Amino acid sequence: FPSHDSCGGSITNSISAVEVPSTQGTTSVTVGLDFLCFIKQEIANCLGDNTQGQLGRGNLQASSEVQPVLGLSSVSKVFAGGQSACAVGVSGSTFCWGNNDNKQVSITSGDQVNRVPSVFPNGISFAISSSHICALNKDSSIGCIGDNSLSQSGIITSTEVPTGSATNNSILRISTGATQTCAITTSYKLRCWGDRKSV
Repeated sequence: FPSHDSCGGSITNSISAVEVPSTQGTTSVTVGLDFLCFIKQEIANCLGDNTQGQLGRGNLQASSEVQPVLGLSSVSKVFAGGQSACAVGVSGSTFCWGNNDNKQVSITSGDQVNRVPSVFPNGISFAISSSHICALNKDSSIGCIGDNSLSQSGIITSTEVPTGSATNNSILRISTGATQTCAITTSYKLRCWGDRKSV
């Protein structure tokens, strides 16, 4: 691991699993680029690299110590990818933070070192790449925002306003890569858009 160790201990690479300190009671975990987030007792915690505010602590200081995301409580789900993260609260509220180079976290320019309300208020899960974010909404629709240089966000015009994606089908699951997005429909068919090298 790099000097901003995201496993909460020695910075030496490890071929075997190591226990992350102070994580007893963890119920879910998600991993981004050189950082990770997890839920413990309905609190979202992140550690590791923080060069673009992906730890959600109000600063850009990396940390190998477990600390909660500022201003978040009663969290049911957390998602990480690239250098951004999003969370869904028990109440259904949604927030994101971190890398905002393509306005994928907030339509306000600049990285978001504190959690901000997500542009997807009805999101129930998120798929996060290094440059775009897609949300699966309560009504089984998808919205994406961020980089669309290879149509990976599936939007026609502005990247600043999330819109319906490249499929109108009811969706069960979504997944993103740097230049692609895929979804599984309620009829269990796979639909993908973006970079056509593999789709």
